[in-house]
Amino acid sequence: MASPSLIQPPSPTPAPHRNSQALVALGDYTAVFRTRSCSDGGANVPLCGCPVYVKVKHDKKRGLWYFDHVQQAHNHKLEPSPRMTRYMHAHKNMAEGMCDIFNIMKKNGVSHQAALNVMADLYDGRHMWGFTENDIKNIKAEKVREERDDDLNRLLQFFRVFKENNEHFYWDVDAYPKTGVVRNILWSHASQRAEYRDFGDVITFDTTHKTNSRRMPLAMFVGANNNLKNVTFGQALIGDESTGSFRWLFETFKSCVCGRQPHVILTVYCLLPDEDPAMMRAIKVVFDKTHHRNCRWHTQHKDMKLKEKLEFLINYPLGPMQFEVEWKRLVDACGIAEHPTIKALWEKREGWISAYFKGMYCGRMTSTQRLESQNRVFKDGYINESTSLHMFDKRMLDSLQHADHMDAGGTHYAQWCEHAKQSLMSS
Repeated sequence: MASPSLIQPPSPTPAPHRNSQALVALGDYTAVFRTRSCSDGGANVPLCGCPVYVKVKHDKKRGLWYFDHVQQAHNHKLEPSPRMTRYMHAHKNMAEGMCDIFNIMKKNGVSHQAALNVMADLYDGRHMWGFTENDIKNIKAEKVREERDDDLNRLLQFFRVFKENNEHFYWDVDAYPKTGVVRNILWSHASQRAEYRDFGDVITFDTTHKTNSRRMPLAMFVGANNNLKNVTFGQALIGDESTGSFRWLFETFKSCVCGRQPHVILTVYCLLPDEDPAMMRAIKVVFDKTHHRNCRWHTQHKDMKLKEKLEFLINYPLGPMQFEVEWKRLVDACGIAEHPTIKALWEKREGWISAYFKGMYCGRMTSTQRLESQNRVFKDGYINESTSLHMFDKRMLDSLQHADHMDAGGTHYAQWCEHAKQSLMSS
């Protein structure tokens, strides 16, 4: 009997194949032989019965694998074109660097089709790929599964590491007492806390956007800096919009900013008593020294028919007594004094009519549009509904760094203009 061959036989013309193996206990449950056969041979599905078959065995004493049987004569036509071999499992080839490039593009919000187009350019066309678009979809799905595995713990670990590197980073977690399941998460970076110290007199707050894989509402505290640019003082993911969650959120944020309450907080207008009592109750308890204003834009759009007349009345520089007289005249003339919406607007007039805030600094804010525009920035360029929790803050941090970069550029330009002005005046 001829001795077993340890030399790799010549590679045949590319052909489809299937793999199989047998595992036998050798103390460590290692494989003792492996087989590879042509996929056209038929296994579960009868095909053409191709006899191509390769079998390798393991020599335990020498620690080597050797070819025990080789049959290379196919009984069917092989694939004539290299373009077709990429559909064969054994001939698929995607460089590891390309996988990294694709994953980076997906992390940064590049659409699937745009990512495919970029990869096609890198390969000089799709026909040069050693893989298929379905392979890329599978890679994407696998990456999503990896991102969601132990998602929350990875987010908390990210916070712990960040705290170790920067003692001024603040984060806290609220969990259900009985189960220990995390309900709410709040965090604020050192630069955000510093900006609140300088510009935290007026803030807007809302929880209308759900931009993550867990569909948890994103709550943000947003204001304006000295350049009237949007700044975010802190953000949170909340499990529910109950009074308990809002109260924990506001108390934690107040602790984050060393107990300093804002002078004014603007929220989306709550017209009826059952629309958002949880948030209102929590604000009254926690921010007891803060003036609560309602978003004027949402208020005016409650009744579009009165929008134009309301705009004139609201924007006209009246005092409280003058406003009340003009309001009564308007609703009586329209015959809507007893309408539930109008009555609700009247009862809450001190929360959204500027006549009652004339002696108060509000940072030129009468609505939550700053908050909504900030949400739009996040959704358009950084996060979406499939963003995992542990990637959420990383993307938010990218947005924060971008805003800091742009604001620094604006400050530099303003200083340059001032120096140029002084130079011209002195010359």
